[in-house]
Amino acid sequence: MKQRAKSLLESTLGLALLLAATRSLPAQTPTPQATLAQSVADLQKTPTDSALREKIIKLALEMKPAPAVPEEAKAAMASGTALFTAAKVPEDFKKAAAEFEKATLKAPWLAEAYYNLASAQEKAGLGAEAAESLRLYLLAAPKAPDAKAVAAHLSALQQGLLKQFLADLQKTPTNDALREKIIRLAVVMNPPPAAPEEVAMHEGAAEYAFQHAKTAAGFSDAAKEYEKALLIAPWLAADCFNCGVAYEQAGNPTEAVRSFSLYLLAAPEAKDANDVRKRIGGLKYAAEKATEEARVTAQKNAEEERQKRAAEERQRQNREALAELKRIVDGAEYDVYEASLVPMMEGHRRPTGANEQELPRAKWYGHPNREYGRAFRYVFEEDRVLLCSFFLASGETARDSPDLIGTPHGPTIGDITWESCGVKQAGDPVRPFRVWTKLDETNGDLYYSPDRPLDATYDPRVRYYYVLYKRYR
Repeated sequence: MKQRAKSLLESTLGLALLLAATRSLPAQTPTPQATLAQSVADLQKTPTDSALREKIIKLALEMKPAPAVPEEAKAAMASGTALFTAAKVPEDFKKAAAEFEKATLKAPWLAEAYYNLASAQEKAGLGAEAAESLRLYLLAAPKAPDAKAVAAHLSALQQGLLKQFLADLQKTPTNDALREKIIRLAVVMNPPPAAPEEVAMHEGAAEYAFQHAKTAAGFSDAAKEYEKALLIAPWLAADCFNCGVAYEQAGNPTEAVRSFSLYLLAAPEAKDANDVRKRIGGLKYAAEKATEEARVTAQKNAEEERQKRAAEERQRQNREALAELKRIVDGAEYDVYEASLVPMMEGHRRPTGANEQELPRAKWYGHPNREYGRAFRYVFEEDRVLLCSFFLASGETARDSPDLIGTPHGPTIGDITWESCGVKQAGDPVRPFRVWTKLDETNGDLYYSPDRPLDATYDPRVRYYYVLYKRYR
């Protein structure tokens, strides 16, 4: 008898139950050996990670039996020992130290490697590095017969380094790399270094300034006092934190970030470390925003200054052009003439004008202005020149209704553009419009045409109306 095929629903339910059962299985915990192997592999990528080294050392101490020493570590130890024995100068000991360092990377729990590394480093004049190696030796071999003696030697070495680093910091107070070096040293010292009595004086001044601060300057004063305390004892975590708060209140996010970062370095196990990191994140954002706003403002100010200087330069050049024209025409009188191919007295009330080919042989017919007691002259203003009529008898000039207005756009007379104050076509409103001109720079004679195009629409075959302001005297 054939069995009934499973329904789609039954298959789906079965698969769901299988998946659920799979998810409910507990995750496998890696063995200590696997954790050690992975941690050692990670250390190869970041050999300066002291926290990872400490983690490996503590894990190895808990393992039973103790982890075996790799052959590579043994070979490095043998090589380092041979180099150390033969060494005579600091450079020789540095080479030995390099081999012992290789051993600590292959077997970071190997106490003897750290002891030998410290010995080589000290002989090579690397005091700070030797102190760190001795600290790791005591961590890897806490019950070593010489632990007490090594601890005493380490303490003396650390005290000497601290004294030297602090003296160097007084000479270069802004050296944050040195400041961080001091903090890292103080954090691992046992017992931790005590703060000199004078620190309390600056802390008191800082607290008073902070409590009575009402302005950014007041909070800045408080921060300065904390900085004085931290110059003497940079490892004081509370002062680093309070200095950061003072800078924050003073509106100085960059320095606040610096102080809070030093706090995290001085108090690596602080309970509020994550909150402080968030605070740093916010301050960095504020600092970046302020920096960007300052950049934009500076860019805007620079552009405004550039435009101002450019305007001043244009104004200077424009005045040069006006001064040069004034030198030529100052005090001169001009009469008006119109170009025509046919004598105007033969019944032609308006001049015929001329095209480009006809213009050289055209006749110029004068207006009877002088008969009515009028002529024309150039009148100069601060940033432009007017060509105006004036009364010969009184000398009064019609400045309010000039024939032409010249505006300079550069340092030469040729850079002056001219506008007519008449009408372009019958019925147009009276307003200035740009016109074609040609100025004789020897005497100020000015040719102009109100209807000759200034662009590509100019046609040399077309007759245009031309006017000449010719010097009379």
